[in-house]
Amino acid sequence: MTDPAARLRTLAERIIEVYRRHMPVDAALLAGSGARGDADAYSDLDLLLYGATVPPYEAAVAAQHELGAGEAIAILPHGEQGFLDQFPLDGVACQVGLLSLADVEADLERLLVAHDGLGTPLPKIATGLLEGVPLHGERVIERLRERVEHYPESLRRAMVEHWWRFFPLWHLEASFASRDAPLWQQEELVNAAYALIGTLAGVNHQYFARFEFKRERAFLAKLNVAPDRFADRLLGLFSSPEPVLDLERLVAETQVIVERELPGVDVSLRRPPGSRQEPRPA
Repeated sequence: MTDPAARLRTLAERIIEVYRRHMPVDAALLAGSGARGDADAYSDLDLLLYGATVPPYEAAVAAQHELGAGEAIAILPHGEQGFLDQFPLDGVACQVGLLSLADVEADLERLLVAHDGLGTPLPKIATGLLEGVPLHGERVIERLRERVEHYPESLRRAMVEHWWRFFPLWHLEASFASRDAPLWQQEELVNAAYALIGTLAGVNHQYFARFEFKRERAFLAKLNVAPDRFADRLLGLFSSPEPVLDLERLVAETQVIVERELPGVDVSLRRPPGSRQEPRPA
């Protein structure tokens, strides 16, 4: 049986060859599981093409027609920044698009210098460049990759400042018990889990986007500076008999880590771990 990752790479190379017959392509990057090598029978194909100019969308339609692809869905409609389509080909869902090099470089500037878009999928661009496999235009990809290989100290701080926000479940747990709000509590547990991951990603010089966050344990394993047994404890929140208490401990331990690793970053909380809401006198 063909290795799924190898199959995706072969399919990507075929798509690049056809697209280049219909439009100028300066570089091509295989991203996602096909690049990491952890693809399985359900994996889709993530292929990013880069160009100095954005061709007419008709060129992409012609390329898809030559490939014999199924009907395409526009994920990013054609515009000055480029386009991104999803279409079926040989039983694989393929996400293929061409992005303007100038816009990609501007997005990296936003992320690395202005620290804008930290709560958007933008950090996935940086992750994709680091994990991806260049299949065409290696020098162009290398130039982009060099931008994200150095993780600025200012970005570490900006990441923590962006993600360090928690709804104080520990403070309000007693009142929650009488409010019949298990769905709300579960939602806030998820939000808190992402906040902890984003905070520790910054501490550990890692790019993180909540958008379509997958392969959780592999990412959490990169967070070397973290509370003890962080992955097990974080993911265990959703099966724990005392999830709020477990969350409170993780927040308190992460707070200590940030204060040690990034002195001067304000990680105070209005209702910190250990605080409890007092009922009003009857």
